[in-house]
Amino acid sequence: MAMIHRFQLGGATRPSSLCITRLFAVALTCAIACFTLSACGGSANAQGSGTSQSGQSSTVQPITVEDSAGHVVGPYIQFSNAVDPTTSEGVFLRTSTASFAIQFNSQGFESGGVLYYTTSDCTGTAYISTTASGSNTTLLNYAIVLNTTAYVVQWSEGTPISVASYAILNEGNGSSGSLQCTPTSSSLVHYGAPVATTVDLSSLGFVPPFSVH
Repeated sequence: MAMIHRFQLGGATRPSSLCITRLFAVALTCAIACFTLSACGGSANAQGSGTSQSGQSSTVQPITVEDSAGHVVGPYIQFSNAVDPTTSEGVFLRTSTASFAIQFNSQGFESGGVLYYTTSDCTGTAYISTTASGSNTTLLNYAIVLNTTAYVVQWSEGTPISVASYAILNEGNGSSGSLQCTPTSSSLVHYGAPVATTVDLSSLGFVPPFSVH
């Protein structure tokens, strides 16, 4: 601690000029520190609270898709892809094994599409149609659905394949909605992206009808 030097003036004890200088320096330091803390606190509050000058929250809530029980299926999105160039309503799903966009309507996940194969009996790697090499700019992983199975594609530039058979994904193909395999009469060169994984949508527990909130 700094020693305070005093001297007598007119019978009263007065602090020396050295003491006054030191006290002023301490006071100035404290003032700067308080101002800095106040400014930092104000800045942190402005960044963390998300409130506007009117005092109301400025946080923007995302639009979500919910099932009949009010469970959030995922964020609502609109997108186009190499399968369907028109703008579609979709939901972005995150599971333990994959994240992908999928089309939906009020009745649940939309089912339908085509899988292509290089074998004549729809075995081996399945492909989903995509655009010609170099022209596909879709970034979202995408899935087409048969009943409760999602076939997920990780989009890349179109890969030319020799199509020997194809399977229609349509719930109207028989009472079980199974795959209907059709061999092609001749090998067709097509552009496709391989199916990376499949996801059982029924295991997610979502119950239609779906709605947007």
